[in-house]
Amino acid sequence: MRDSTPPLSPAQRDELRQLLYPPSLHIHRSATWRVELTCQHVETLAGHSPRYVESTVPCDECAVIRGVVKAVRIDDQTEDGDDGRDIEGLQSDYQRLTDEQWSWIKHIVHTEEGSRRGRPRTYVRTIVDAALYKTRTGIPWRELPAEFGSWQTALRRHNQLVASSQWDEITRTLAERDLPQ
Repeated sequence: MRDSTPPLSPAQRDELRQLLYPPSLHIHRSATWRVELTCQHVETLAGHSPRYVESTVPCDECAVIRGVVKAVRIDDQTEDGDDGRDIEGLQSDYQRLTDEQWSWIKHIVHTEEGSRRGRPRTYVRTIVDAALYKTRTGIPWRELPAEFGSWQTALRRHNQLVASSQWDEITRTLAERDLPQ
């Protein structure tokens, strides 16, 4: 199963960024970042936002757009209120499911119990985390960080959850329970 929406081109992302963050908001593109990519290469990005790094950037060595695993601001020009800290993951606001959130949805996911032949199954919580990460960051499945295991397994199991309507129930439950108070 493929994603139904095509990825945005760099020009489309710039146009969307201009619409969402007009020049009147004074976003200065002046920060320099060291980013670790999903291909294990490290790139230095100059002239980017002081607050965030895009979720995907071109890898000069691979000549392919890759996902960002970790971003560290390396310039000296931190602004007021900006402590220059590391940004882990593709989006600084992404967090894995908490134990409480997992307790809300674990009954939804039907897993096979008992012994079986072959490799041990990937824990379904890891699959749900991987799918949420992919959904929230917009990266391709192939760019899923290694901490989530095999991207092929995550994709296959996510497609199974979608086909059985479990994914809709998971996302609906999380959205309903995570509403701000």
